[in-house]
Amino acid sequence: NTRFDIESEDIKSFSDILGQRMPVRYLKRVVKKKRPAHGYIFSGQDGVGKRTTAYAFAMAINCKDPHRGDACGRCITCRQIKNRVFGDIIYIEPEGQFIRISQIRELIRKMEYRTDQGVWRVVIIDKAEYMNSESANSFLKTLEEPFPWNIIVLIVSDTDSVLPTIRSRCHKINFMPIPVSDIINWAMREYSLSEEDARILAVNSDGSLGRAVELISSDFLKKRHEYLMRLMDTVNLSVDDIFDMAHLLSTGYKKGKGSGATDENELFTMLHVWKTWFRDLVAVKSGADESVLINMDYSKKLSNISKSHKIDKLVDCMELMETLERDLLGVRNTEISISNMLFGLRENYRKKRD
Repeated sequence: NTRFDIESEDIKSFSDILGQRMPVRYLKRVVKKKRPAHGYIFSGQDGVGKRTTAYAFAMAINCKDPHRGDACGRCITCRQIKNRVFGDIIYIEPEGQFIRISQIRELIRKMEYRTDQGVWRVVIIDKAEYMNSESANSFLKTLEEPFPWNIIVLIVSDTDSVLPTIRSRCHKINFMPIPVSDIINWAMREYSLSEEDARILAVNSDGSLGRAVELISSDFLKKRHEYLMRLMDTVNLSVDDIFDMAHLLSTGYKKGKGSGATDENELFTMLHVWKTWFRDLVAVKSGADESVLINMDYSKKLSNISKSHKIDKLVDCMELMETLERDLLGVRNTEISISNMLFGLRENYRKKRD
C-alpha cells in the first residue's frame, strides 16, 4: 500500500518545491522526455525537500496531462496521489535502526507485478543508508536486473553513505541547503512572521525547511532569548549552581531521549543557540559586517561584549559545546559531560585579564 510519511502534509507539485531549482529542473526534463532512469539517489541534509520532491516526481511522471514537465494537479492520477489512494507509490523507511531484509523482500515481491498501462510505480526508500548489509545486497540484485515499470528513489543524507555498487547504478541528484531568503519569504507568507523574526528563524534553520518547521512548533523565537539569558548567567554561577544546572539538563535530556519528548531536542537546540552566539562574537571581533550575524538583533550587545574577550577563548567555548554534543551521542555520563562543559564555559567566557 501507499505509505505517506506525514499524513497532514499536502502532496506538492514541482512548482511548490522551495529552493531546489536545479533538482526540479532536471526532473522536469526527465518527465518531458518520458524516459526515466530505473534508479535515482536524492542526497542532501534533512529537511531540504528530498522526500517532497520524490512525491512531486511520482505525481508528475504519472500525470495524464503534464505541463512543462510538472503535474497538472487535476487529472484522475494527480487527484488519486493527492488523496493518497494511488496504489503505485511505495514508501519504505527504517524499522527501528535499520531497513531490514524482510522489508526489501516484500518490496521486491511487489515490484514484480506489472502496473496499469502507462503507470510508473515509484518506490521511495527514505534513509536508504540505513539498509543493513543483508538488505543492501538483496536490493542490489533489483538494481542490476530492474523491472522496467519501476522507478526507485533512494533518499540519503550523504551519497558516500551508500554502497558504491548501488551508487553506480543510480542517477545522483544533490539537494542544496535552502537559501535564507527563500525561508524568510516562506515564513512571512505561511506563518505571518515579521521580517526580523523570519530572518532569525531562517538563519537558525541551517537551510532546512523541516528544521524551520520544528523551530516554529517549539516556540523557538521565545526560547532563544531564554537560552541566551541562561548563557549570560553561566559565567557567574557558583560551583553548586553549575552542578545543579548540569543535573537539571541531564535529567531532562534522559527523560526525552528516545521517548519523543522535547527535552532531548531542546538541549541540542540550546547548544546550537549558544554556538551561534560565540560564532557571532568571533565574527564581530574579526571585523565582519553586521549583515553576517545570526543574532543580528543583539548586534550592539555583541559588539560591547566582544571587546572584553579574546578570539581563542571564544573558539574554545564553541569547541566545548561540540565536544558535549559528541558525548551526548555516545555513551559518556551525561551529567558529568554537561558539568565539564559548563565549568569550561565559565572559565573561558570570563572577561580577559589585562
